[in-house]
Amino acid sequence: MSIDNAAIYRDSAGNLFDAPGVSGTGNSTAPSGTPAITQTFGLDSADDGLNATVVSTSPVVLLSADAYNARGGGVRLMLYDKATTPKATDDPKWTVYLVGLASGGREWPSGLRFDTGLAFMLIPDDASGLMAGDIIGLNLGYSS
Repeated sequence: MSIDNAAIYRDSAGNLFDAPGVSGTGNSTAPSGTPAITQTFGLDSADDGLNATVVSTSPVVLLSADAYNARGGGVRLMLYDKATTPKATDDPKWTVYLVGLASGGREWPSGLRFDTGLAFMLIPDDASGLMAGDIIGLNLGYSS
């Protein structure tokens, strides 16, 4: 499936993922105009667990997300359109897959709109869970 030149796929649970190795130029939920990054969120190093975090409790337009995955297996950066801490039962708006032992991320030049707020969780591929330092330098660039 492709949305505005961004190759994505949907898993069996219905979650959207960026196709590995493919970069896109936007998405169909972008607002009109070209937003610029006016705010940033940074997580120097992930803690043990899912790192469920609220970035903004008001509407935002996400323009970029990047991080380094220092663990051997992949990690999903699950992005939620909500103003409260996400739970494992919540449905993400978008998922960015971070390949193991590599830098990864995504840019949305036209923006990905979050109408309620912006929150995230980090979900590893394996059942062992994240350990402190598995994700380094997670950065989100957005505008309000």
